This record gives sequence, structure tokens and C-alpha cells, in this order.
Amino acid sequence: EADRAWLAAAFDDARARLGADPLLPPALDFLARVLLLDPPPYLADRRGAWLTFVQDWQQATGAVMAKGHEDTALYVHARLLSLNEVGGVPRGVDPPGNLGAFHERNRVRRERWPATLNATGTHDSKRSEDVGARINVLAELPAEWERRLMGWLEGNARHRRQLADGRVAPDVNEQLFLYQTLLGAWPLDGEEEAAFGGRVAAYLRKSLREAKTHSSWLAPDEAYEEAALAFAAALLRDEPGNDFLAELRDFGERIAAFGAWGSLAQVVLKVASPGVPDFYQGSELWDLSLVDPDNRRPVDFDRRRALLAELQRRHRSEDRADLLADLLAGWRDGRVKLYTTWRALAARAADPRLFLDGDYRPLLAEGERCRHLVAFARRHEGRWLLVAVPRWVSGLVGAHQAPVGAAVWAATWVPLPEGAPRRWRDAFTGDEVLAADGERRLAAGTLLAAFPVALLHAG
Repeated sequence: EADRAWLAAAFDDARARLGADPLLPPALDFLARVLLLDPPPYLADRRGAWLTFVQDWQQATGAVMAKGHEDTALYVHARLLSLNEVGGVPRGVDPPGNLGAFHERNRVRRERWPATLNATGTHDSKRSEDVGARINVLAELPAEWERRLMGWLEGNARHRRQLADGRVAPDVNEQLFLYQTLLGAWPLDGEEEAAFGGRVAAYLRKSLREAKTHSSWLAPDEAYEEAALAFAAALLRDEPGNDFLAELRDFGERIAAFGAWGSLAQVVLKVASPGVPDFYQGSELWDLSLVDPDNRRPVDFDRRRALLAELQRRHRSEDRADLLADLLAGWRDGRVKLYTTWRALAARAADPRLFLDGDYRPLLAEGERCRHLVAFARRHEGRWLLVAVPRWVSGLVGAHQAPVGAAVWAATWVPLPEGAPRRWRDAFTGDEVLAADGERRLAAGTLLAAFPVALLHAG
């Protein structure tokens, strides 16, 4: 029935585009009968051949979808690039406050596919999970993003080139694509800025050819490509008078900070939601890669091993509050993501049946900052898990402030599900969290007192 619904939608869309040719409507009607396995009576004896044709057609749709949608449309549709991922549908963003779809998706996944893969980045991703988390922040700041974008389109128009055929490169849509990419992938380490321009150039050339609007792999328009690459190079030229680069650094710093907290939330949701978490190579620290071959660059695993060993040592030997404060203050180096990943996976390894088989219970936060909190609980044979992570952090704290502490979360609570215990322990802080006497809720300021994400267990 799901196939029938998609086919019906496709045929409705096609009929709206047919034009005035009188031969097309009956041809389309015939094609609909073919693909819905509804042959006319005079062809009933050919049903076997009919079925074989439709099966062959279905096998071809995967390749057509990959090249038409993932490798073409996702390089053209530039409203919010973080939505443009393999398997995604870049139609728009859920309205504010709509956590129902998230919880329903997790509930269905727990019911039907409890061992499915929770992947936030793969070898085939259009951009890494941390780049996507940054670009997501633009959806939280629509007015500011529009103002800056309009200013950039006007201020950088002088860098565009007119070609012999009258076209001006790059077009407005390609600039929208480029600006989101620069904000999403801007290096956190100043030493990496020197190589950034080359990475952007390679990415931009590939994007232009995949989009097939002004160039393509089969018929590359090198004049257009070189004009677009020269535009990008001019934006990143570190020289007096390049006001755009200064603004990119300033705005990019804010976007990077808010995106970092979103990335930590994503790690915890990936580990604790129904399914099996998957981690792409290099994503243990901040990963600001773009599409292949950018995301196939060598990963410094020795550095990651050394950082993890040091975190484990400090976790055992020193005051946990000092360690967490150091990680938050030095968030730019990525250790805070490594720590979050390690502690979340350690909690999962300690009780795999709870994470794999535990039931799923949405928890809707209450109070002043409730719209900024995502929470749920899981239970298996008397053992409990409770997750609380922030969202839309740009409306919660300043760019240089972590979303932690009672002052940030004010009068906000997470209700405890029926039958849940009052006493919990957090995997990140090691602290005990206790519901007040007579209350069936936990204060968000207590859950997130010292770390921006919480993963509690009990029982």
C-alpha cells in the first residue's frame, strides 16, 4: 500500500505537468496501470511478463533515485543544506515545539526495527554530522541569517564574473549553497585555514557538476567553473578590505559554538534512542568534512587514542567537576565530544539489553525553558535509562556560554514516568540526581548542572 501511495502521488504530480497534448493523459493512465500491476482484460494472459517488466523497473529506480535526487537535486535545492542528506527529504523544517514526530519515529523504530543502524555520518554523507549541526543553527536565526545573506549577496557581487555567453557566475542559488558550506565547515583551528580554500574549491567544482545547472561531469563548463572558484577564492582572501572574511569569522564562531552543543545532543540521542549507534571514522572529535573525497582524508587515530587515554586517566583520578569545566572551556579542541561519546558508549556497554530492548517513553519537559529540552526514558526488567539534551541553544545562552546550570534552565523540569525511581546516577558527571520528596520530576538545572547533556541510569 505504501508503494501505491507513492505511485499515486507521482502520477498526480505528472498529470499537473502534462500540458495540452491530448495523447499524454491516456498514455499516463496506461503507464499507471502497468506499474500498479493492473493490466487490462485483453492482456490478462501476459501477466507474468507484465510482472517481470515491473520488477525490472523497480530495480532501476534505486539508481535513478541516487543520480536524480541524491547526486543532482540535493546540489540544487539550497534552502537548508543540513536537510540535504542521503535518504533525507529536504522539504522543510518541523514547526517549533513539534517533538511528537521525533518520539513517534523512535517508538516505531523500537517496535519494528530495534537493531537498525543509527548513523549520523557515513562515507556517502554530503557533509559531516558536525557541519550539519552548525547549518541547523541557521534555522534558529532566520532573521539574522536573511539579513547577513542579503548583505553578502550585495557586497560580494563585485567578485562575480560575466561570461562570454552573458551568464554571471556564480548564480544566487550557488552563492546560497556556498555561504552555508563556509559557515558549516569553517575550521576551528587557525592553522587549518590555509588549506581550507583548496578544500572548498574542490568541493565547489564537484557541486557544480553534480547540480548539472551550469556544468556537469559529462559536459564540464570550465569557464563557468573557474569563475565560480575565483569568486570563492576572493571571499577567503585574507587581505585588508575583505570585510566579508571578518564577518564570516565572527558569525562563524557563534554558529560553531551553538552547533557544538547540538552535536553533543546528537551523539547522546544516537546512542540512547532505539537502534544501534554507528560512528564514521574521525567523528570522535569535531569532524568538519564535506562530501567525498573530503571525508576520506586520513584520520589521526593515534591522537584520538592518546586523548581518550588521558580522559580516562583524569576521569578516574581527579575531581570530575574540574574535568568537565576544562572540557567545556576548551570545547574547540573536540575533547568534549570524545568524552561524551566514550561515556555514552560505556553506559551502553554496561547494560546492552536496556539500550537494545528497553521500551520507549517520551518525556515532555515542563516550565519556562521546556521548548529547549528533549527527553525520554527507557526501561528493561526494572532497570531505567533517562536522557535529557538541549536544542535551539542559540535562544537559550550566549555564543560563549555552555547551556548548563540552574540560571540557564530556570524553572524547567523533566517529569518522571510512572513507576520510575527517584534516585539516578549520571554517566557524564558521576553525580547522583534525586527527585525532591513528594515530587515526580527532576529539575533541568540539576540534570544539566555541570554538563550540557544527561544520560542517567537507575535500578
